[in-house]
Amino acid sequence: MGEDKKDMTKLREQVMVRLKKSFTMVMLLDNQLSTQEAMRDNESRGEPMIKNKEGQFVQPGWPAKWRFNALALHAEVSEALEWMPWKPWKKYEGITRFVDDETTPVNLIPVSDDDLFNAKMELVDCLCFLLNMWIMLGGDADELGAMHEVKTHENIKRQLKGY
Repeated sequence: MGEDKKDMTKLREQVMVRLKKSFTMVMLLDNQLSTQEAMRDNESRGEPMIKNKEGQFVQPGWPAKWRFNALALHAEVSEALEWMPWKPWKKYEGITRFVDDETTPVNLIPVSDDDLFNAKMELVDCLCFLLNMWIMLGGDADELGAMHEVKTHENIKRQLKGY
């Protein structure tokens, strides 16, 4: 077995272990569906589309709900960014250290526990709006898990090929 194949196999195994331990698609989607039920009259909730007699997928008010969730997702990503030091043009107070070759400086920027917590909470908001959109497309937990696994393997292959 070649080194690339061994590396890919090892990475795949690590990813699968992480997925099984830390990411339960069914729980996330069930929780989001329960939240949507509690907010039945809210314009933002993403209801699955239904097939009409012609076999087309439709949903009353779909464009407005899709747009609302997409814009809310965008806003929440921006809010998450603001909690982290991401601006390359800004000087942040930090600790300079050197990478392994001891000639390349790397600026380590301390981030407070509160900032990390707030960034994570914004990302949870992102997940809620993203799941609303997934539900609107009629996606279920099994499909999400399968498609995530396929995409993960595709990304691993790309990285191993220097993508």
